[in-house]
Amino acid sequence: YLQHLTTLSGGDKIKHLSFAVVDFDKKDPATGHCYNNSICNYTMTEMKQEKKEHLVIAMNLGDHASGGFHWVAIYVFLGKPRPFMYYFDSAKSSKTPPESVEALHTRWQQELNDNSFLLQTNKKQQQFGNNNCGVYVLYVLTLMASPLNEPLGMPILPPSQGQSDTDPVLHPTFQSQQEKMTKLDTMNLPDETVQYYRSVFFS
Repeated sequence: YLQHLTTLSGGDKIKHLSFAVVDFDKKDPATGHCYNNSICNYTMTEMKQEKKEHLVIAMNLGDHASGGFHWVAIYVFLGKPRPFMYYFDSAKSSKTPPESVEALHTRWQQELNDNSFLLQTNKKQQQFGNNNCGVYVLYVLTLMASPLNEPLGMPILPPSQGQSDTDPVLHPTFQSQQEKMTKLDTMNLPDETVQYYRSVFFS
């Protein structure tokens, strides 16, 4: 679905890198390459040259040797008024992002030569069940990469009984990317709610 994002409204401004494992930057002894070269070698210079404003990455907190166990979202914004990097963990499984993510942020911050390029994280735990982390990741990355006046390209919450899915309340216009992150920390998006989007993202 993340690749599909690039075909939607404003999709030409979106860069999608392949799914990552938490140790994406470690070297495979057999090849000498990173376990995920597309992320390990990607630069902000390249992103600017491609005229991209949004970078979306789905990462599993399992390493290359494990079967994986929990998905998180990594998002980079290079537009105005200021660029930033965002790490979203629906279960808030740790207080800080993994070391590999922090190291990636530091590398990109140094490359941009911009101390205002901050690594921000969600403050609120939304997920309490076991099966919806991938849905949360797709929801968050779609919300962050979609136009300010077309968040998600669909209702940001499921319509309640008797409510039309075209109700303006379900289709807010955001003023900034920061406002979207604030919304993710103030809205209630429990497992039973996000389940509404599973059929959209995994169809």
